[in-house]
Amino acid sequence: MKKLFAIIFLLSLSIAMFAQSTSPKFGTLKNQDNTGRILNYKLVALTDATGNDSIAVKPNAYTTIYNITLKDSLTLKQPVVTNCNLGDKIEILLSAPSGTPFLKLYGTNWKATYKATLSTGLRGVIELVFDGAKWVEEGRYIQ
Repeated sequence: MKKLFAIIFLLSLSIAMFAQSTSPKFGTLKNQDNTGRILNYKLVALTDATGNDSIAVKPNAYTTIYNITLKDSLTLKQPVVTNCNLGDKIEILLSAPSGTPFLKLYGTNWKATYKATLSTGLRGVIELVFDGAKWVEEGRYIQ
């Protein structure tokens, strides 16, 4: 019975290791497509409800854009990395019609400053890139 559990554990571990990819979505060798024709983009519009909300993040495109309107506070949960490839991007577009709302990034798959606070009428952009294992913050602009 212990052998069966060990085999199941090793099989599930090997499948999990292949979930994310350390190579880009486009080809890097001679005669492979590196023109961007096969890259895909995704736009996800999110509106923060009143109260402390949390949303699961599942980026699955070359560039996933999250357009978020903040009311008070919103937490983006641990991002799912099963469909992520090296060099994929997340762009988070923030707007705050009123108050001083904030966005928190929660989980170990983020390598970023975990909180962004906006004032009334301000806009913000957070850019992240996937390094093959984690989402690394590339830039943050609030104006």
